[in-house]
Amino acid sequence: MDQVLGRPLGVKILSPLHIMTGVLLLFILVISQLMGKGDKTIPVGFTTQVTISVIVIGILSVGSGIGMWLRARWGWKLGTAYHIYAICRYVNALTLYPQLLGGQNIPQQTMAMLYAKVLSRILISSLILGYFFKQNVLSYFGLHESKQKVIEFLFWEICSIVGLSFLVSLFLQ
Repeated sequence: MDQVLGRPLGVKILSPLHIMTGVLLLFILVISQLMGKGDKTIPVGFTTQVTISVIVIGILSVGSGIGMWLRARWGWKLGTAYHIYAICRYVNALTLYPQLLGGQNIPQQTMAMLYAKVLSRILISSLILGYFFKQNVLSYFGLHESKQKVIEFLFWEICSIVGLSFLVSLFLQ
């Protein structure tokens, strides 16, 4: 068994970022819930979906950050789930922008910036997801199985996330 001497640089960076992002998201959610009790301009289903999404993102983020720092396999699994979920959210945003913003007079330059921002987030999350599959990162988390098993896990993780997202959206309609 080969020994990884230290934590990979990417894990040193991603772990605290995931923890801080998750804590910040959950903190903002609590504050917004306390401050926005009387707001009737936002549809109830929409706020429920956003609330559930923020809770899922926050928990995934904090959990993956802690797991990555502790060198736990579940940290790697939560980290990959976090970035797969992020990519799904951003792709969903791309498909929803025309519906949500179509009737408004938004300048084309602003729309182009929105699309560029989302596409850059998809690229960044995809690169981070690819980083999780580098051999030194897999070794750090003790994932010495064949890449085939890791890819099979990733496939089922994607199916689970997409399926769960679909079920939640059906439930909230």
